[in-house]
Amino acid sequence: MFGTATGVVSPTGGRVVDFLSRNSCPAPALFRRADWERVGGYAEDMREGFEDWDFFLRLLTAGGRIAIVPEALIDYRTHRASTNLESMNHRVRLYGEIIDRHHSLFAEHTKDVLLRQESTSIERLARWEQLVLADPSVDPGSASFGDGGMAAIVRIANARLLSSEIDQI
Repeated sequence: MFGTATGVVSPTGGRVVDFLSRNSCPAPALFRRADWERVGGYAEDMREGFEDWDFFLRLLTAGGRIAIVPEALIDYRTHRASTNLESMNHRVRLYGEIIDRHHSLFAEHTKDVLLRQESTSIERLARWEQLVLADPSVDPGSASFGDGGMAAIVRIANARLLSSEIDQI
C-alpha cells in the first residue's frame, strides 16, 4: 500500500468456505476467461462495493481455490476518500447483500462462518486489550456482556492492579 497508509497486505485466498466470512483475495486477480464468462463476470448492480467478493464466491461455488502469490506484485494506492473506505461505511448492509446472493452457501457453512467471525472478534479484542494496557491513561470504557467485553475489562483491571502492586514493592 502507498498513500495515506503504507504497508503490505497479505490476503489468504482459499476455497469458497474461506470467502464466506471475509473477502480473502484482492481485486487484482488472474483467472481464465472461460471462468469469468461461466459466472457472468462482475455483478453490474453492485456499485457500492464488494462486487469482487461476490465474483470470487460465484467463481468458487463450483469448487477449486484461489492461490495467492506470496510476493507483493502490485502497488495499491490508499486515500482518505477511497471507494474502499466508503464501502466499509456500509459493510454490514453490503455483507447482508453478499449473504442474500449466496444464501445456500451460507446455510451450508453457517457454523464455520460464525466460528471464523468469532475468532476474528477475539483476535481484535486481544489487540485492543494490548493497546489499552500499553497506555495506563487510556480509559477502557464500559464493559459489554456476552461478547468477551466484560472479560477483557476484568483482564485489563487485573493487569493494571498487578502492575501497581509491583510498582509499590
